[in-house]
Amino acid sequence: MEIHVRIKGQTYGPYSPAQVQELVDSGRLKPQDPAWREGLAEWATLAQVLSEGGTPLHPPAPSGAREPRCPQCDAPLGPQSGGACAHCGYDPRVVSRERRHRPQVDPMVEEARRKSTLTRLALALLLGGLLPVYTGNARLAFPNLQFSGLATWGMAQLIFPIAMGAALLLLGGALRAPWRGVAGLGCGLLLWATSVAAAASTPPTQAWLPQWLEQVCTALFLQPASGVLLAVGAPAMLVASQLRRYRPNSRAAYWTGCAGGALVLMAWLLPLGPEESGGVLLVRTLALFQKSTLIGLAGLAAIIASVGAAGTLALASDGRSTDGIANLCGHAQRLLTAGGALVAVLLLAEWTRLHSPVGDFGKGWLRQAGLAAAQAGLTLKALLWHGGGALLLVWAATDLLAGRSDAQDGPASR
Repeated sequence: MEIHVRIKGQTYGPYSPAQVQELVDSGRLKPQDPAWREGLAEWATLAQVLSEGGTPLHPPAPSGAREPRCPQCDAPLGPQSGGACAHCGYDPRVVSRERRHRPQVDPMVEEARRKSTLTRLALALLLGGLLPVYTGNARLAFPNLQFSGLATWGMAQLIFPIAMGAALLLLGGALRAPWRGVAGLGCGLLLWATSVAAAASTPPTQAWLPQWLEQVCTALFLQPASGVLLAVGAPAMLVASQLRRYRPNSRAAYWTGCAGGALVLMAWLLPLGPEESGGVLLVRTLALFQKSTLIGLAGLAAIIASVGAAGTLALASDGRSTDGIANLCGHAQRLLTAGGALVAVLLLAEWTRLHSPVGDFGKGWLRQAGLAAAQAGLTLKALLWHGGGALLLVWAATDLLAGRSDAQDGPASR
């Protein structure tokens, strides 16, 4: 028998009678709360639903005096049972690996967090599309709203971040899993597809974007193979670390994180090309200190963050406690996020240094400051736009894999 409970307009469940009894004993549910089960024409109280189903609800006993009962069949446990039930054979001392870990986050909190993440990503896309840029001649321009001379895909590339961000911002709070994740994944793929189509069918339509990313990839001797490994491995680690904080018992998430970490390590350590054209990416990255300290530091930060996150996720095995898994996955997320942010800041500082010579500070320092501010605005726009789109794909995959939480609507949505 599956029971749904409604509290303050929100429906929770389904719960088994034993789970309902546990929630009543803990004070999270009350016998008079509205409830419903399959076969009932309308909602009734929790006590009535259980009584009509043949499993009457036992009122919670006073603190310290409640008779211990089996969480599986609700039979009383004797004082000498050691927690084992003679009626159904349940023994809390023998817990299978499949039931070792339970979600730490309350279903209501989890649902609120997942919706909040979608809202923040939608805002990032919307701001990335609408944010103006400083052209350097005391004028502000809105590149995403300038369509003159652009082909169809070029216009779509510019307008889609605004359209997708606005749509997700309006619908994010109303959508439920799995449709919320499907909507995020669809929007992310549309953003990616329009960018690819625009780049393949038209001349560059975004000359206003900073060019330092292409220069850095060239300086890093980033070969296609290593780029693919990093592009697949890092998002896989991010998805796995977030998913295991919601579903700590998910072995698929654990092995996904380990596989992503292995791909990242391969990208850094494997010789993916001849020495003159590629070589080992780790060695090439560390050699950048000879050319630029800031770019060398950016590469070192990327190495430490990705390798540290890979090792942390590998340590978050099923044999650890639930708290240990959650903490290690949180550390992996922080490493990846902080590493990416530090790399962006260092590369921006290098670009600003190259375009703002120190010797010109006394001559036209205001102009140099304006150029630096313009470059910072371009970088912020690019990060909100393209970074938000990339994270949207990662978040959507996590939301789909996490499935429906207990806070999802049941009969109330019928």
